[in-house]
Amino acid sequence: MRKLLKVVLLVMPVVMLVSHYGMFIFQSKPTFTGQLKIAFASSLTGPGQEGAQEMLRAVQVYANDANTIGGVDELKVEIIPFDDTNDPDKARAVAEKISSDQSIVAVIGHNYSSASIAAGPVYARAGIPAITPSSTHPDVTLNNPWYFRTIFSDTSQGDFLAQYARDGLNGHAVGVLASDDLYARNIASSFCTAAGLAGLEINGTWWVEPKTPGFEAAIDKAVAGLKALPEDAIILLATHFAPAVTIVRKLRDAGIKNRILGPDSLGATGFTKAFSGFAKDQARPGFYTNGIYVAVPFMTDTGNREARRLIERLEADHGPLKNWGAPYAYDAVKLIVTAAHRAQLRSNGLAGADARKAV
Repeated sequence: MRKLLKVVLLVMPVVMLVSHYGMFIFQSKPTFTGQLKIAFASSLTGPGQEGAQEMLRAVQVYANDANTIGGVDELKVEIIPFDDTNDPDKARAVAEKISSDQSIVAVIGHNYSSASIAAGPVYARAGIPAITPSSTHPDVTLNNPWYFRTIFSDTSQGDFLAQYARDGLNGHAVGVLASDDLYARNIASSFCTAAGLAGLEINGTWWVEPKTPGFEAAIDKAVAGLKALPEDAIILLATHFAPAVTIVRKLRDAGIKNRILGPDSLGATGFTKAFSGFAKDQARPGFYTNGIYVAVPFMTDTGNREARRLIERLEADHGPLKNWGAPYAYDAVKLIVTAAHRAQLRSNGLAGADARKAV
């Protein structure tokens, strides 16, 4: 049997909100340097580092192209990487370091929503615009006029998954299995609300806590409950990549063949490969992943020429992409550079707080 993981494309428009700017007082006015310095903050050495490195490479591709053609408004674009290891405390410290450097005009980052939420107030106080290409929790941008995103929010994703469960999969009943963390709770909550409005019956909700001694026991309890679902019911699996592998294996080993609907965290190419070492998958390729539908933000086949060209260039040097974040990071730097161009930083001699505000 052919291995099959069905991918559902979730496309959301990029909406940049224009807000009132606060006033900031500095002891001395920085001088204009002719450089457009942009910080890139993500997990470069910790969890999720492969995706973060791909995003950084995509950002650098755009910066190199801009500099090759003479820069933007005669500005030299410089990307300055910062490593937060996806840890909220480190992200806050990184944000303080970035904000204190008046030569940095804007920020691309962070990766995890928890890291972005921790860093957000720092950027707001400093008056430096930040764009995340991957943090999907709505609290990242909520009530923060300095934080933006090029990716959809978890609320939008939860709504989409519920509508797809009904309209795309012709579902009538669902069971929800979610990890008890910031990311999964919001997706599960949004999904359940939208499912109710769509007329789907929620036949149970089970929570598990990865990285705790009771994780395996909690999955076993959920499996026992999910066995009682009708065969045509759909299981929403709201969790991160690593625990999802363990959960899916236990579900399928228990004989649960219900269709599974997953969020963007399962959209990495490594998800299907994670099952290849198990005996049942080797005997029957697709044993674990058949019947799993995953919402992803980006597919190369549906991208425009610029997107396809970006992927070709990245993969030519580093092999197939392992995550979907690179195009969204590329969009983030493109937005910042375009904003800097429109602000005419060089022509107006803007630097420091003035440059940040203008962008």
